[in-house]
Amino acid sequence: MNVQKIIDQHTSKGMHLKYLARKYIWWKTPDLALSDWHHFLAQIMTLGTIEDCGWVMKNLGEDELKKVLYHPPIGVFNSRSWHYWHYKLGLAQKEADIPPLPQRSFNENSHETEDTQSTL
Repeated sequence: MNVQKIIDQHTSKGMHLKYLARKYIWWKTPDLALSDWHHFLAQIMTLGTIEDCGWVMKNLGEDELKKVLYHPPIGVFNSRSWHYWHYKLGLAQKEADIPPLPQRSFNENSHETEDTQSTL
């Protein structure tokens, strides 16, 4: 999916994405929020209303949301939304199928952080 093309077009879909960006990532401009696509979608998946989540699924497709779960931004998902979306998108049939939430870990030998991503 060519996200930038959708956003750049003055279509109802592009305009609605900017509306959602203002609503769920209010501390950034819509263009800046949409430039980090996985973070943008993860915010909606975590905080979104049923109507907004439904719009995203209908207009962007389940595959886009699955990509977010395969490469989730750290610190956005809570346990409830993480579990919900794994079940909703058919990535889990039981609790054991759900990977742990991604976490940031600190390397003891430096001041750098390491991102621990889930692997599906």
